[in-house]
Amino acid sequence: MGLCTQWVSASWAALGLAALLSLGCGSTSGSNGQDDAGSGGNPDGGTGPQTDGGSVVPPGPTPVETLVSQSLFEQLFLHRGTAPCQGAFYTYQSFVDAAKAFPDFAQQGTLDDRKRELAAFFANASHETTGGWATAPDGQYAWGLCWINEGGAVPQTADYCVASTDYPCAAGKKYYGRGPLQLSYNYNYGQAGKALGASLLAQPELVASDPVLAWKTALWFWMTTQQPKPSCHDVVTGRWTPSASDLAAGRKPGFGMT
Repeated sequence: MGLCTQWVSASWAALGLAALLSLGCGSTSGSNGQDDAGSGGNPDGGTGPQTDGGSVVPPGPTPVETLVSQSLFEQLFLHRGTAPCQGAFYTYQSFVDAAKAFPDFAQQGTLDDRKRELAAFFANASHETTGGWATAPDGQYAWGLCWINEGGAVPQTADYCVASTDYPCAAGKKYYGRGPLQLSYNYNYGQAGKALGASLLAQPELVASDPVLAWKTALWFWMTTQQPKPSCHDVVTGRWTPSASDLAAGRKPGFGMT
């Protein structure tokens, strides 16, 4: 995966996702002029079910659920479970559960800013895992989240192992792309595993067997700065300022840098 995906040529697809997200969100204006994306917690700040006169009131939607519903998710990734795709693995609920571990994801700035980040993330995930082709039913962009492992159904032989003192490769393990953003290389598996509390360096295959963990690795990569690279989150939310060398190389703020 390396650098954040340079997918400028398909930026129109991200705009399409943004439009769908706009259509799929209800108007829930809060007192601050933005949408009220509450976490559904207790009035006292707790996160368990609320109570009303002794009866249990189910928790409300999580912040990302206010931006994209399950029905819209299914629409965006229409053919992820269509054979030979394996993307039924990527459930809506597993995405929602994973996002809880990253409270800043798609939750900063205006409502449009939040939807824009979510659209950019989904566009990158679609690109990394696509099973689409030019004449595919419903168009090639309806086949995102098709594959779990790099290469789809073709077994990978490359181990993606590079020398690293901090994150040495485990014997016999392969660190090819897995998950929504195709986490690759031992040093990324090592860093992600450390951050997420999972033994990914020793067991990289966990990313392909646990959908919540798979989404978490993608969100970790999206949210994490790895010098000299900015995080995709910082780029899309306007928190990254390119240096003179960045500008000279054509690296500018915007979707193309994600």
